[in-house]
Amino acid sequence: MQACLLISTRPQISLALVAVSADPDQARRELSLEPTGSGNSAILTALREGVRLALFRPVLADALVPSLHVLIALVLVYLAVSFGFQVGRVGLSGQFNIQELPRALFLLPLSLFCGLACAAVGRDASLVLRVAVAAVALSVALAIPMGLVSIALTHDWLPIVRQSLGWELWYTFLFWWAGALTFAIVVLVRAPLLSRLRAVAYGLVLLVAPVYWMPAGELWVPPYTGAQSADRVDGVVSESAFYAQQDLLSQAIDSLAPERPGIEDVYVLTAALFASEDVFMKEVGVISSLLAKRFDASGRTLQLINNRATLKELPIASLTSLRRALAAIGERMNPDEDVLVLYLSSHGSDTHHLAVDLWPLRLDPIDPGALRAAIDAAGIRWRVIVVSSCYSGGYVEPLKDERTLIITASSSERQSFGCGAASDFTYLAKALFDEELRKTHSFEAAFARARVSIAQRERAQGFTPSDPQIYVGDAIREKLRSLERRLAGQASHS
Repeated sequence: MQACLLISTRPQISLALVAVSADPDQARRELSLEPTGSGNSAILTALREGVRLALFRPVLADALVPSLHVLIALVLVYLAVSFGFQVGRVGLSGQFNIQELPRALFLLPLSLFCGLACAAVGRDASLVLRVAVAAVALSVALAIPMGLVSIALTHDWLPIVRQSLGWELWYTFLFWWAGALTFAIVVLVRAPLLSRLRAVAYGLVLLVAPVYWMPAGELWVPPYTGAQSADRVDGVVSESAFYAQQDLLSQAIDSLAPERPGIEDVYVLTAALFASEDVFMKEVGVISSLLAKRFDASGRTLQLINNRATLKELPIASLTSLRRALAAIGERMNPDEDVLVLYLSSHGSDTHHLAVDLWPLRLDPIDPGALRAAIDAAGIRWRVIVVSSCYSGGYVEPLKDERTLIITASSSERQSFGCGAASDFTYLAKALFDEELRKTHSFEAAFARARVSIAQRERAQGFTPSDPQIYVGDAIREKLRSLERRLAGQASHS
């Protein structure tokens, strides 16, 4: 047994890595780049088998013709299908994005590398192209449902799905493709179990992992405009936006009004921590305006937002800017009289870290201990803290004391809902602020009703209940009742 590399310089080039045969002629016969039978028939048959693989149905290895002509044709079909759905999303007014063509063609060499590894493990030269053909045919099959879903989401035909899943749909299709590819390799590689598992591992490393780390971009994009150029220039790494940030935070801090002696003032700090989805920016803007008006906090609100749209208008949200903002609020507050309302919104993890996202910056996540330390260091005694994220219940225990009210969008072990590019509010923000706190000045009463409406909405959509949490210290309860009486009296005279 020996490995040999066959290269022919004839017009019908043959190339194979053979790990099983000492006979080069046999290798050439097993792995020919010349088409076998009817080219169109072989392509259609491969597409049919790709659909069967996507459905985890058994296929005949002989139906997947090991031909480079078939493989290249399938890659072109894949590009055509993907391109068609991209045109469906963007419209005919778009333009071709030639910079993404190399990444779009990356499927061809990746599938061949996967086939080479499987051929070496299975000691079968024909697997080089057979596995590659199967992988690309499978990709074509899955490109269709993925394209249909992407068009439906782009045109808002599936608003419930878009709001509840968002970017998670991409991972759903990725895992589907990885599972179907695993199934294909197990079916095609006729070898002992351990060898098949090695072949699967090679496939996942050589084909799935590169697609995960470097997914193909869009070949058809919205038409270029001057506004888009300005957006790119105004990115956080641009010089103007980068140097503007220090001044923006200083200006926001300087604009905070001082406390009023004898009046229980409310200071509001809101932070949208995740730039990749507009929902966090949108809800923070509404919440800040609502609290400024209904809780007499005009001139005492400060927004920290991670979003490309606000880079030259508002300070970004990070642990550093949060610490500085809290310190500035603490300096202006009367610690015996005034109350801080702090609202943080982002994605959360089961380790209870809030994601802080503003690509390409690498910003530290925010954990409960760091948040508690920042508030304590600012000398702020009276606190209303609302954390809207998955697993946010993990913030209750580290933050609670007698002078603190804490509301979270979920328990420490549950996900919360409402994020997504099409959403204006997360579920908690919508129910608590946009609905209930427009009717009352009581955070406890508003939360009680919001919790019911959130549960009803989650049941209607078949979600696992998020189980929002509240903690109210005895001292802050009395403090907030006093504040509610002042605000109610003020409202009755307006």
